[in-house]
Order: sequence, then structure tokens, then C-alpha cells
Amino acid sequence: TPPPTTPPPATPPPTTPPPATPPPTTPPPATPPPTDATPPAACTASSDAAYTCMESLLSGAITVHWKLSADETSMSVMAVSTGSGYLGLGFGTSMSSSTGAIIAQDGSAPALHDINGRTRPQLATSDSVGYTDLSQMRAGGTTTVKFTRPTQGLSLSQATMITAYHLTSETLVYHTARTPFTAQLNASPPTPSSTNASPPTTPPPRAATPPPTAESAPAPGGCTQSTLKGGSEEYACEVEMGGGAGMHFGGAVRGQGRKVALAMEGTGSYSLAWPENAGLMAPASALVVEDSNVRRVRITGKSSAAIANDNSVLPDIEDVAVTTVNGKRVLSFRIAEAQTSRRGAHQTQQDDNDVVNFNWAANPGPLGYHGTDRGSKTVDFATGTAIAVVVVPSNVKTHAIVMSLLWGILAPCGVLVKRFGPLCMPGKVPYFTHSGVMLVVLLATTVAGALAFSDMHGSSAHQKLGATVVAVMWVQVLLAAGKAVLMGGNESAAKYVGVGHAVLGSVLHIVAVAQMLVGVRDYNDRYPGDGLADDIQWAVIAFLVAFVVANVAGFALKSSGKQKDEKGTQPTQTRQ
Repeated sequence: TPPPTTPPPATPPPTTPPPATPPPTTPPPATPPPTDATPPAACTASSDAAYTCMESLLSGAITVHWKLSADETSMSVMAVSTGSGYLGLGFGTSMSSSTGAIIAQDGSAPALHDINGRTRPQLATSDSVGYTDLSQMRAGGTTTVKFTRPTQGLSLSQATMITAYHLTSETLVYHTARTPFTAQLNASPPTPSSTNASPPTTPPPRAATPPPTAESAPAPGGCTQSTLKGGSEEYACEVEMGGGAGMHFGGAVRGQGRKVALAMEGTGSYSLAWPENAGLMAPASALVVEDSNVRRVRITGKSSAAIANDNSVLPDIEDVAVTTVNGKRVLSFRIAEAQTSRRGAHQTQQDDNDVVNFNWAANPGPLGYHGTDRGSKTVDFATGTAIAVVVVPSNVKTHAIVMSLLWGILAPCGVLVKRFGPLCMPGKVPYFTHSGVMLVVLLATTVAGALAFSDMHGSSAHQKLGATVVAVMWVQVLLAAGKAVLMGGNESAAKYVGVGHAVLGSVLHIVAVAQMLVGVRDYNDRYPGDGLADDIQWAVIAFLVAFVVANVAGFALKSSGKQKDEKGTQPTQTRQ
């Protein structure tokens, strides 16, 4: 029997491949929402939450903050200055045309003014704007003024303002600095945009923290770059002091203080003083450089006898040395950090250790009279600026006022009494009145001249002309006395002496008026912006015009009286 055969295996039915999976599709990117093509103007965000914008002026010496009301009909303003003196803010295009100016002074409520010029008589007290919520505050060496005012009359997109302040004086004197600026009142600070925000990223790992070092304050931004190169120290800023010297400095270092250098041109002596009162020569303590030597001195007056060597002064001025850098003498020193135990009459620093008052004087030879080569400056180390300090000495003001009264009013009255007194006064009353008035003028002129002699400099034309006036006045006294003596025996000689006295007196008065005008010019040159000299000038001119009118009227009366006498009319009627 044949072996059984195995049937072939069944063929599996064909399989259908699974359908292909379609590739994934990427949705189109979302269209960003439309944005405003003209974003609002941006301003610097105010550092005070109560205000919207702020503007920093004069290297941070003044900061103005503002905020518009929701309906834009009013604005709230805060102005802050780094000085403890007065602060002014006006709305206008210039210093001499500012409507609705606010001036905070004397610790009282801010005063409102319309400014029509650069002198005090042109400062009108007026609230022509309608201010509310006025206030001022002084604290920590700053002055703050706040107010609210209507925006009527102001351009919201381009409002022009002008500010001025003084570092120390609370009374209205010539400003330390001023500046106009334009503000866009309806601007707003920039805000971060969320439309195109980038996805968050992981910050890179932070570098290892270096070991701690002495903390150094940054050098002031925007100051004039120091040109003192080549020495052992590098400085960031430079300010001009005067007398061919520049002061160089950088930021203060905690625990060490601030390094300062004074680079001087030429040879001779140079004094750098720390006065106890800004702008006044004495009392003060100083470093005096003579050739390559330096010494500490105490100044108690204006004569050489009032300057004495004293190594105990300026205890916080350390590491004092004089070197030569690129052909210039350099006085270097370090202003140490203030210590409570060192506070006293000779302390140089103020509480913030940044603002220091200096006097300087230069002389081509040894320490002696400096003449006009001297000055005072306030250096703000924090902002890198130096402001000239102008202080009118009390003796100079007294001299100016007294001389103006004597020669602008009293002397003209004495002349009028002598010339026209006989028309209404009996006997010798006009003569004795004239003599008494002019004697008072002579003595007071001598005293007032001596009072300000030391502040007028030897080369001053005002000083020389004044000495001439005083000398001629004493000659006038001799002529008057000679006439009185001659009246008893030699009438003819007495007449000629009298004519000489009258003519010389008229010339003297003209010279004295010219002398006053020269004094006004010198006063304005030395103390710009004080205003007193301008007030005196116009007051004297007004009185002298009246004096001329009185002379014309007096001579007319005299002439009328003589004509009536010739016709036989009683002269007493004219005199009455």
C-alpha cells in the first residue's frame, strides 16, 4: 500500500494593508490684534506715585513732577531743589516774562508773582492764574514746592516753564542757577507691551560674586571730563575754580572719603579756603600753596595780621600734598567722611558731604593782597557742577545806601537852602542851615568812604574818584571859613572867595553824581543780580530831576522878585 501523502498547506487569503495615516497639518499662525499706529508720547515716569511724569534739570539740582487731571483742565505740580534756599517756578518763555510765578522763600507760604523784568520792581505780587493747594517744605537740605493750577492758557503738548533756585539763601537774591524747559503735559510714561511679549527664557547662570571691596559712589554723570592725566590718581570730573585753577574729583569711597586735586597754572601763591559763611572771606580756614609748599592757616579778618598758621584747622582734610603733573602744580587732598567728634567751627563738610563752599585767591608772588583775583564757589560733588557765590558784604551795602542819601538827597537840599532860602527865611538862617547840612554830608561821606575802602580794590576808579571828592570837600570847608573871616574887613576878597566856593561846589556836586553812577556800575559788576544798585540809581536820578526843576523855579522866583524891586514893589511880597 503506498504511503499516505500529506496535503500541501492551505494558502492564506491575501490581506489588505491598513489605510495610510494622513500627515498632520499645522494650523496657520494667529493674526495679532491691530495696534494703535501712533502711541502716546512718553515721558520719564515720576519717582513719586502721586504724579505721572517728571523732568530732571540742572544735572538733578531741580526736579519737576506733574500730573494732569482726568479732564485735563488742571495739573498738580511738585518741584524739588537740592538747595535749602528759595525755589521759584514760573510759566513763560523767559526770566523777564513769566506769568503766575511761584517763589518759596523765608519759610513762609509760597508767594505768587507776575514777572515783567529782571529787577525787583518788576516783580508784581499777583495771582493771575488761580492756584490752589500751595505748600512748601524744607528738609534734608532740599526745598519742595507743591501746587495745583488750571491748564487754561497752557499748551498741553508744549508748555514752557522756567525755574530758579539758590543753594543757601532763603531770601530773594541773585539765583545760584536757573533754566527754562518745555514739557509735554499730556504725555505718559512708557508701559511694557504685552502684544509681542517674548516667551520666558531661563536666565544664564550668575557669575560668582567677587569679594567685597570698599563701596564707591559713581562719578557724576554729564560733568566735564577731567583733563588731569599722568599722575598717580585718576579723576572723573573737573570744574573751573578761578585764578587759572581747576578742581578735579571723582566719586566718594565709603570709609575713605573723596579724593580731590587742584591743578594750578603758573607760580606764586594760591589759597583754597573753607569759609564759615558762603561767600565771605572771614572767618575761614584755608590751605595756602606757595611754590611747592603748602600750609594750613586760620583767617579771622581781611588784613595780613589776621592770617595765622594753624595746623589744627581742617581736621577732615587729609593726605595733603603738592606735586607736579605735566608742568602744573597740583594740590591733592582727601576729604574724609564726617565724624561726629570732629564737628566744630573748623569743620569743612556739610551733612550730605557733597556740597562744599570754597573761597579762592591767587597772587603772582607770596601770600599777600590778591586784588581782584579772588572769588567764591559752591561745588556740588554729586552733580559735578560749580556755582559762583555772590554775597554783598554788609559794609558795602551800608556804604551804597548812605552815600546815595547824602549826595542824592541831603547835599542837593543844602544847595537849595543856600540859593533860595533868602526868599522865605529870615536873616542868616539859610547860611547856617546850608553850613550845617554840608558839614553833616562831609563827615558822613568821610566815614562811609572809610567803611567800604577795603572792599573797593586799589585800582578802582570809584575809589580814586571818591577820595578826590572827599579831599575837595575839605577844601570847600576852608573856602567857606576864609570867606567868613574876610567878610569883616575885605569885602572884595570875600566876594571872590564866595564865587570860588559856589563854582567849586557846583563842580563837586556834578563829580559826586558821576561818582555815584560809577559806583552803581561797579556794584552791578561785582554783585550781579542783587538789584540794590539799580534801585539806588533810579531813586537818585528821580530826585536830581526834582532838584533841577526846583532850581529853575527858584531862579524864576528870584528874577521875578528883582523885576518887582526895580519897579518899586515891596520884595517881601515876593519872598512870602
